[in-house]
Amino acid sequence: MPKKKKPDQVFIVEPERTNTVKIHVTGDMMPNAVFLKILEHLKTYRAENTIAFVVYNINMMRLIGESIPSEYYNHIEISGPGAHPQEGALEHAG
Repeated sequence: MPKKKKPDQVFIVEPERTNTVKIHVTGDMMPNAVFLKILEHLKTYRAENTIAFVVYNINMMRLIGESIPSEYYNHIEISGPGAHPQEGALEHAG
């Protein structure tokens, strides 16, 4: 039986009528692939938008704060599991 594909650990939400892009990062670890995906999103959106990170636990908040220079984003939000916009992502979050 094939393995069930895990949802991405990083995804983008662009609220309407704002110039803010929210980079949602699930899980409590940051593998190299996740870090590179975050950098890719920063390159794509930083020039024209305000960047905010949304995380779902304190470990990821700490990792982003330590690994991404604060000049590249406006703030980091911590959100509860019930507010998660991507269906099923927290099941595999870590």
